[in-house]
Amino acid sequence: MSASTSASTNPSLPGRSTPGGSPAAQGSGAGAPGAQQALGEYLQGLLERLCALSRAQVGMAFIRPGQQRAGGLAALHAPGGERLAEQLRADAQLLARLSALADRAASQAEQTGALGTISESVTVNSGSLYHAQATHRATAVPLMALGQAEGACVVLTPVAEKANDLAEKSLLVAAEGFEGFLWSQRALAEAERTARLRETLEMLDAAQRGASAASMASLFCDELRRRFGCSRVSVGLVQGHDIRAVAISGADTIDRRNPAVEALEAAMDECADQDIEVVFPQSDDLAPAERRVVRAHGELSRSFGPSSIVSLPLRVDGDLVGVAVLERDADDPFPAGSLGLLRLVAEFIGPAVWTRRLADRGILAVSRDRVRDLGSAIVGPRHTLLKLVGVLALLVFVVLAALPIPDIVSADAEAQPASQRALTPPFQGYLAWVGVKPGDLVTTGQVIARMDTTDREANLLQLEAQYAAQRSQRETSLSRGQMEEAEVLTQGLNELQPQIDLLKYQIERASIRAPIDGRVAGADLEPWLDAPISPDTPLVRIVGERSVVILRVPERDIGAAQQRLNNDDAEEIDGTFAPRARPDDRIDLRLVRVNPQAEAIQGGNVYLVEAEIAGDSPAWLKPGMTGRARVRSGWTTPLVRLARPLIDRAQMAWWW
Repeated sequence: MSASTSASTNPSLPGRSTPGGSPAAQGSGAGAPGAQQALGEYLQGLLERLCALSRAQVGMAFIRPGQQRAGGLAALHAPGGERLAEQLRADAQLLARLSALADRAASQAEQTGALGTISESVTVNSGSLYHAQATHRATAVPLMALGQAEGACVVLTPVAEKANDLAEKSLLVAAEGFEGFLWSQRALAEAERTARLRETLEMLDAAQRGASAASMASLFCDELRRRFGCSRVSVGLVQGHDIRAVAISGADTIDRRNPAVEALEAAMDECADQDIEVVFPQSDDLAPAERRVVRAHGELSRSFGPSSIVSLPLRVDGDLVGVAVLERDADDPFPAGSLGLLRLVAEFIGPAVWTRRLADRGILAVSRDRVRDLGSAIVGPRHTLLKLVGVLALLVFVVLAALPIPDIVSADAEAQPASQRALTPPFQGYLAWVGVKPGDLVTTGQVIARMDTTDREANLLQLEAQYAAQRSQRETSLSRGQMEEAEVLTQGLNELQPQIDLLKYQIERASIRAPIDGRVAGADLEPWLDAPISPDTPLVRIVGERSVVILRVPERDIGAAQQRLNNDDAEEIDGTFAPRARPDDRIDLRLVRVNPQAEAIQGGNVYLVEAEIAGDSPAWLKPGMTGRARVRSGWTTPLVRLARPLIDRAQMAWWW
């Protein structure tokens, strides 16, 4: 009595880590249950032949693990009886030894590139614990395909059976048929794919005759109904957030108030919500992860059946665009093998119908869909980070465009004294006395220096003596009646008098006095003592205690500054001044006047605007301090303030 079995793993042959070599690696569909069953059946038959050729009592097939299969024992055949097979299954150590023997045979065949057997003695069910005698001879035959070992078969022959070279060669010949089996499986898979592709292309060719998306979908429905023996086929496309039926086989028009259409659309929505194919009725032995919600499908079957239903999602680039519903009689359900072809058909139906629908749209429909897509992209679940960045950028833009801020004219500024006078010598001479130092406070009329008048006083005395002598001579001439001589003397007196008056004036002006109240500025006067000086030599400057601020306003902003100056409210503060020496302090300003002529400074034109200090000048503010002044010129927004220079530049660049 013989016993035969297949391993529970039923490993599929393709999936070795070395792709593209053997037909097992190239064949598609080998991982499917049908291919696994065919592999198990072939290995079972191969073991029967090997056991018959070698008169073996047990034959086992070991398959190497791969990407799509688990390795290990794939099939077992026991001509020696079920009892012997049970003994082998119970002896885990012996099974591991036989598996290692099979692996060595496969590795040796790959290294040498030629088929060969490996044998060793083993003990099966020995009652002795020590020095057990070998009961069988294990012979491993590799299973090769294009130079790659996919596994090996091991046969157990009783030790009493003598080794036979003919039997060993017969084993190798029988094992060589394994590669032919793989090629036949691949040919079957290729034929199946070719048939599926032909069916799909024929359907697409038939549907291309449709003039619109609805007519194309209707042709698809008719072709699917005819080719798959369906009682009804329906196609629905996405409209907004719902699925709406666009074609039903055998129906020229669709009445959406019809209960059957409503039930169909409910089933389509149920499939679209799960975004996966739905089969009704479901098998009771399905795993919980593979079960689907079929409430709407059951209602459709009960109300307009009974029927067997398959709903397939239609996708374009991974996005669901519609659903196809296929119905058959309840006693003729869809076979499991047809689902692969239906999935392939659905992959072509979706893009074809959706593309035609997009092509059928008018201008208004395209605009509507674009707006709808934009809304979906904005509020949809995708690209969350980009949307957050976009919302933040939009919020910042709105704030910049709507938030009112003061419009400011900014300009470089410098503190200067409100009044100042430059003092020069009244005449050419020598400085005899100096009474002040730079920084001293002086009052109006205070003598700050004195010129040396010794020479002028001596000349004055000499001229006065000449004047007195000539006047005495003139009086004598007049008394004697010498009129001509008196006239000459009178002319001499007239010439001396201006000289005397000039000397007296210079002597009176010898004292240099402060013309205004203020402080002495400039160089120290002591180096000029006893040094010759002339009226064009600047000695010192007297600057007033009160300061003004001179703003250098760019020509682009002078209009705003002039408008602020024309404001009638004299008490209102026009701006502030922040010196660089004390940036934390702010001085309030009121604009006084604008110099109407621009000055070129550092490659740009500026206008000098004078501003007075509102209130008392701080004691720390000194003439010559520079800083930054800001003048208020109404209200604006941050966006306008930022964009104004760019707009002005663009207008200057593009004007004509």
